[in-house]
Amino acid sequence: MTHRSRATPRGAAARGNERIRTFVAVPVDDAVRQAVARWQARLAAPGVDIKWVEPHNLHITLAFLGELEPAAVAEVEGAVVQACAGHRPFTLGFAL
Repeated sequence: MTHRSRATPRGAAARGNERIRTFVAVPVDDAVRQAVARWQARLAAPGVDIKWVEPHNLHITLAFLGELEPAAVAEVEGAVVQACAGHRPFTLGFAL
């Protein structure tokens, strides 16, 4: 999985300089997302300014590639697909 989140500085889109914040990542399932959201809620404290990752954005980052141009993201996606092609799917377990 490659994960993209838009990271467009002000004015960059108007100049056609859009870049995409790019990760190579392993997705997590809904049960893990829900468990993490519960922990975030328990750890939240009034007056503490912490920016939590939204549950729908949770993943395990294998590599952070930075902000790439769309053509480079397409190349990365192709390389990741090719690298993974010879491997079987796997399961990770989480303990919270």
